[in-house]
Amino acid sequence: MTRKAKEPDKIRQYIAAVEAKLEKATGKTMAHWVRIARKCPHAGPAERLRWLKAEHGLGLAHAAVVLGRAHGLAALETPAPADPLARVFAGRLAAQRPIGDAVLAMAGKLRGASVRARKGQVAIYRLKQFAVLKPSRRGLLLGLALGKYPKGAGFIEMPNPWRTERCRMGLVLESRKDFNTAAKRLLRQAHAEA
Repeated sequence: MTRKAKEPDKIRQYIAAVEAKLEKATGKTMAHWVRIARKCPHAGPAERLRWLKAEHGLGLAHAAVVLGRAHGLAALETPAPADPLARVFAGRLAAQRPIGDAVLAMAGKLRGASVRARKGQVAIYRLKQFAVLKPSRRGLLLGLALGKYPKGAGFIEMPNPWRTERCRMGLVLESRKDFNTAAKRLLRQAHAEA
């Protein structure tokens, strides 16, 4: 069985496990929670989650599964911005935009990769985050989640608060030519390990 085939199975197993614990944790059946969720006065996924948590005391996992059953899993997705880099590369950091575009163009070709704009950075995910783009005075930081960072590849420790348990080290890309064959290979490796 290929990895691609296993990933949806893991998601289905997770959802089933959360559903199985829902009635015991709350004393209400899934059907009851679906009826409640369909009465939510909000339209956006984040607002619906907050409403179920605040008004009905559900935890995040239970609320997400209930909303998925009530409105379909697509209702939980927040639409990706048309240009996730616009806010990140504002002002004096705009010169690093072409480097970010090159990285995202390659990431877009990797199976299952998705991009999420965050405050001051862009995260790249598959099932887990495997890379992050962070503009800085030194250049564009390409943080990578690798099990082992190769010596001599030019990695630096990611600064706080962008250093995470997964993306501890990164490459400084001062120009588009710095996103070379070696950097692309490392991005593919981080994707494969995610």
